[in-house]
Amino acid sequence: MKVIAMVPNVDADLDSEYHFVRSNEYALICHKLRRITDPKQKQKLDDYNVGLVITHDSQQVNFQSEAERTLLKLNYYVVMTSCRELFPKATIDSKVGTKGVFLEELRDRSKPVPVKQHIGVRQETLKTSRTSDVHDTPGYNLLMEEAQLAREKIESMVEVSTEKCRKDLLWQRMLVGEQSEEDGRRKKRSETEESRDWYQKLSFEEFLELLAKVVRTPLGELDPMLIQLQTMNFLWYKGLFRVIQTHYPDTHRCFFSHDGQTQYILILNPNYLDMFMMLMLDNTEKRTELCAIFRESFTDQEHSPENPNLNVLGMHSHVEDFVNVCCYHLWASMV
Repeated sequence: MKVIAMVPNVDADLDSEYHFVRSNEYALICHKLRRITDPKQKQKLDDYNVGLVITHDSQQVNFQSEAERTLLKLNYYVVMTSCRELFPKATIDSKVGTKGVFLEELRDRSKPVPVKQHIGVRQETLKTSRTSDVHDTPGYNLLMEEAQLAREKIESMVEVSTEKCRKDLLWQRMLVGEQSEEDGRRKKRSETEESRDWYQKLSFEEFLELLAKVVRTPLGELDPMLIQLQTMNFLWYKGLFRVIQTHYPDTHRCFFSHDGQTQYILILNPNYLDMFMMLMLDNTEKRTELCAIFRESFTDQEHSPENPNLNVLGMHSHVEDFVNVCCYHLWASMV
C-alpha cells in the first residue's frame, strides 16, 4: 500500500470560521493487473487495471459522540478499468451484457431542434434493454470478487494495526516510572482518558501480555561466550536481582505477581528505548531467565564500520554494560 496526501479544497470566499478542515487528509492506495479468460475456450478476454483507494471517514472531535471516538470508519473504493477500452463510449454496446435490445429516439426528428442544442450538443439515440444480464458478465464478477478481496484486506490490515497499536501502548506505559505516573495523576481533568493512559504504569497481567508480543533473545544467543551466565544457581540470580536494583536506580522497572513468587526486573536502555535487558525469577519452580527484549525484530538492522547504525551501537553498549554488572556480581560472590 502507498500513502498519498489529499489537500482539502477550501473556498477562499468563505469565512474562516466555516473552514472545518484545513489539514491534509491521507489515503491508502494500491494497484494490480487482473486478467479475465474464457474457461471454455481458454483464451484471454480482457485485462483490467484494478485500483483500491481507502480513506478515513473522519469528523471533527467536537462533533463526535463518545462511542464514535472509539470507532474507526473507513471508506474504500474499487476502481476497475479495462486495458482494451480505455475511453468511454458514446453508445452502449449491445453485444455485451444486454438482451432484447431495441432503439428508441430521444426526440421526434420531424420537430426542429432548439438552437441551444446546436452548441456542443448533438442529437443522440439511446439503447435501452428490457432484460439485462450485466450482473453475469465476467467484468462484473471480477469487480465483485475484487470488492470482497478488498474488504478482507482491510479487515486484515485493521487487525494487524490494532495489535501493533496495543503493543506500542503497552511498551510506552512500560517505560513509565514512579515520577511519570505521579505526573499523570496530576493532569487536568479536561484531558481524555486516552491521554492519561500513557502515564499509567503497567499491571503484571499487562506486562505478560506485552512479553507475548515482543522478541525475546536469550543472552547466549547474543554472544555464545555469555552462555555461562545462564547456568548459575538460583541464589546467585537472586543476588543479581538486588545488584541490578542498586546499579540502575533510575532505569530499572520491577513487576511482581500477586503472590510475589514471580519477579521481573527490566533494565531500560536510555540510548535506544526499543530494547531492554530482563531478569526473571520464579521462586516456585526455581526457574530463571536472562535475556534481551526487543520491540521489533533486530535482525534487519544493518551496521558496518563505514556506515554505523546508532541503534546497533546503542544496543551493544547496553548489553556490554549489563554484562559488566553480571561479571562484577560474579567476582563479588567469589570473594
